[in-house]
Amino acid sequence: MTKRHDRINASVLFVDDDASLRRVMQLEIERMGFDVTVAGDVAAAREAIGKKDFDVVILDLRMPKVNGDEYLVELKKESPWSEVIVLTGNANIDVAIECMKNGAYDFLTKPCSLDQLEILIEKACEKRRLVTQFESLQPRAFAGVGVGNSPSFQRIKEMVIKVAPTEEPILILGENGTGKELLAREIVRYCKRTDQPFVTVNCSAFSESLLEAELFGHERGAFTGADRRRIGVFQLADHGTIFLDEIGDMPPSMQAKLLRTLQSGEVRPVGAEKNIYVDVRLISATNQDLPRLVEDGAFRRDLYHRLNTFTLQLPPLRDRGEDIAELAEHFLAEQNRRIERRLSFSAETLGALKAYSWPGNIRELQNVVKRASILAPGDVIASESLPEYLKNPRRASEGEMDITGMSAEELEEIHIVKMIQACDGNKREAARRLKISNKTLYNKLHAYGIDLETAGVIRVPDTAQ
Repeated sequence: MTKRHDRINASVLFVDDDASLRRVMQLEIERMGFDVTVAGDVAAAREAIGKKDFDVVILDLRMPKVNGDEYLVELKKESPWSEVIVLTGNANIDVAIECMKNGAYDFLTKPCSLDQLEILIEKACEKRRLVTQFESLQPRAFAGVGVGNSPSFQRIKEMVIKVAPTEEPILILGENGTGKELLAREIVRYCKRTDQPFVTVNCSAFSESLLEAELFGHERGAFTGADRRRIGVFQLADHGTIFLDEIGDMPPSMQAKLLRTLQSGEVRPVGAEKNIYVDVRLISATNQDLPRLVEDGAFRRDLYHRLNTFTLQLPPLRDRGEDIAELAEHFLAEQNRRIERRLSFSAETLGALKAYSWPGNIRELQNVVKRASILAPGDVIASESLPEYLKNPRRASEGEMDITGMSAEELEEIHIVKMIQACDGNKREAARRLKISNKTLYNKLHAYGIDLETAGVIRVPDTAQ
């Protein structure tokens, strides 16, 4: 809520054709501590908005010449960041709801209580503050995910500005390495829960039984090996936000339990007798095609609709060609601060970066920049400091890969992809042949930003023998 001593900085425009109501509301809104201006019709409102930027506009729907619902569309174009509260009689509820669809923050029916109006103005001012704060961020604050001006990414930014201050669930879609978790963290930084816990869970890294214990916790003795009580992440994140990554990999039985928690707000630790109420906001993400999984019966339709109140589709880096140079420069600036150097890219190097398709997306670009900054002998990063597949993409695409100078991580990444290819996409079998656990394999796929489809791997169910 807006602190009372800060309200003088919050400006309110009250628009109503009733002169006596305007006089009363001007006195009452000033008494609440807000800076208030009044207008008797749309023409006066236009004049006031032309002179001043208002945080909140309280707009009567029934006025002479131009009704408030007609003016709302114009108002949101003229002053898009002003939050609009519409006033309506009982007969105009349907119109008020239509106004909400056209951008109004909320509506009140006449006569409204002053306490109710004060609370609503406070909430609208808080949303305006959060949106303004979000919009004024410098690109560096996004750790790379918010850098870029390509049309596809601008749409994401515009959507985030609208949904970050809300309490609604958000579903982030995108290939591995596109920055889904980074985007989730930025959403949390500019929502009302920013000072509360933010807990992340990778759903693909746990077996079904362990995932239930991870999310909901367990009592001592609930199952073999449960030698002590464990608090689940829903309790740990109470009043905060949970980020469920790779939610498309969640087993069906766990989908049902998650849906029940989202509907009731309650969790039951494994082995417990009573439910526990929690208050969390959920942000989830996946690199899979959830609508296709729903149609195939692999993902619950009701859970899908519960998760995707707002959906953000992060574009792959290959669709953001005009952003590659800016992203590379951003990561190099970060690396320069870290290693205390003043490196820059040669024109040839930037050309090579822009020409590559980046199957590993932003994470792959960031790793390439880090590697090149370490290997560069001088202050200019020449193409010789790039991995071989970037220096000669044609040879790499033809399978004539030169591993000279590759790091251990690069060699391991290549080995993992080739092993999964040899197992026809069966990750469980690949993990067995690699002599690592399924969890370790999933973690490495995530860490290296390996997109199996982009890498040409035919995916089959992991339960296949």
